[in-house]
Parts: sequence; structure tokens; C-alpha cells
Amino acid sequence: LCCERAASRGKDTGETHPDGRPLVWPDSSRGPAFGSHAYPGSHQGGRLSGEDQDERKVVLTEQDLKPIFSQFAIRGDFAGAQLLKVGHINDTYLVGSDHDGTREQFIFQRINHFVFRDPERLMANFEKITRHIRAQLERIPGRNPDRETLNLLYARSGGCCHISPDGEYWRAYRFVGDTHIVNVATKPEEAFEASRAFGCFQKLLSDLDAS
Repeated sequence: LCCERAASRGKDTGETHPDGRPLVWPDSSRGPAFGSHAYPGSHQGGRLSGEDQDERKVVLTEQDLKPIFSQFAIRGDFAGAQLLKVGHINDTYLVGSDHDGTREQFIFQRINHFVFRDPERLMANFEKITRHIRAQLERIPGRNPDRETLNLLYARSGGCCHISPDGEYWRAYRFVGDTHIVNVATKPEEAFEASRAFGCFQKLLSDLDAS
């Protein structure tokens, strides 16, 4: 969402907040290069690790993720995955696809249903908020809904998440590349930008019917 605003690095893209200031700056120099350890496909056949609610190691392979990938409406073939060590609740993976030589990247998350006890209601809220923000952004000239909000991928079943045979809930959305994310503010300017982005998020939701 727009509260996950990139820090002011790189070249101004021209995308703006409602207050008229830039929203996202690309930082290609920090992005993974194809074939590097940070690019999906470089761990082919490798093991992707995560932890369950008791901090026991859970080992996934790319072969485990491939059938999950196939359940979402993505053009092209599975082209590898990488565990992203971000966040503290859900397991997050950067997943690649290859469609006739065109590569795309997506975020896949296994929702921690020990924390989120009702994943289907969680995803209903998630979908409602992101769709509303996208519709708002589409009406504002110069905005880029593909980069300024999360864009969910729908499961082939029609829902906004996939439930695996073992009862795991998975969601997926498009990866926003060429950005630099600050996880912990180390100076006042970063804290200010985070609060400004949150204000943007609240403004875009100010007319949402949450009933």
C-alpha cells in the first residue's frame, strides 16, 4: 500500500502524493540482477526455509511452491523462488515467471493462520481496501496504481487467496521493483516520510464504506 513508501533515493518518477510531492523513486542499483542470489531461479531445486509458530524450521523447496504458483492466474511458467526475510508473521517469497522470454516477479505469502485466525475475512478486507485505493488512484491524473497500491492476483478458483490441500492460506500480488524500503527510521526525515505516506493512505480511504 502507499504507506509502504520508498525512501527518497534515485531519480524522481513524477508519481505524487495528494500533497503534490513525489511518491516513489526507483533505485535500480539496489535491485537484484538476473542470475544473482537475489533473483528467482537462482535456487532451482534448492530449499527455501521458514519457521512455524513455534519457531521450528519449516523447509520448502521450489517444487513445493510450483503447485501454489499454478493456482494463481499468472501467464507463463514458474521460474524460481526466493525466501524474503522480511516481516515477522507471514512467510514471504519472491517468485518469478517466464512467459515467452518475458520475466515477471510476484510476492507470494503463506498467511500465518495461528495469528490471523480468520484468513478469509482478513483477505476480504485486504481486497476491499486495495481495490478502493486503486479506483481512487485511477481517477487522479499522473498517479500510478500499479506502483502505489498492492495489486492482488486472483486464484484460478476466483477467490483472492488459495487454500492448499494441507489447509494453508496463500495470497499473491505483483512485486513493485526498483524501490528502496526503510524498515527502521534512523533519521527524522525517514520518520516524516513514513507519517506522510500513512496520511496519504488514510486520505485515500476516507470515503470507503467499511460496512
